[in-house]
Formats: sequence, structure tokens, C-alpha cells
Amino acid sequence: MSSLRDDIQNFMNDLQGLLDQHQDDQAFVDAVKEKWSNKHDFRRSFIIACQKTGGLRLLDEGGEENDDSRPNEPVGRF
Repeated sequence: MSSLRDDIQNFMNDLQGLLDQHQDDQAFVDAVKEKWSNKHDFRRSFIIACQKTGGLRLLDEGGEENDDSRPNEPVGRF
């Protein structure tokens, strides 16, 4: 039985591989849809939801949503 941490790490590794292979957003999303073809797969749904909303809303260091005065960008590798 794998742990949640292992499952998340494998998902991140898969995503990083797809990101490295596909520089265009639509090509990346198409590759995700092909890799996880089941429409009810949460990994696929996560990426599609991020695409439709323009990305995730990140929290600042204090755990509060930041306003639009600061860039809302992840730090480090995804």
C-alpha cells in the first residue's frame, strides 16, 4: 500500500515530465487528457480546473489569500 506522500510525489513527477515534453499549454493539457483518460480521474480534473480558472489561487505566507497588489506565483518547482 502506497502512502499519500508517495502518490503525490509520483503525480508531481508525471506532471514535471509532461511539462518538460510540452511547452505549449494546450499540448500539455492534451497530454494530461491522454495520460489520464478517465474523465473522473482527479489528476486530470485538477489540471483542467487549473486551466479553466487561469491557475490556482495561492495563499500568502500567513495563510490568507493575497490581494492583486502582489504577484500570485508559485515558488520553486511544481
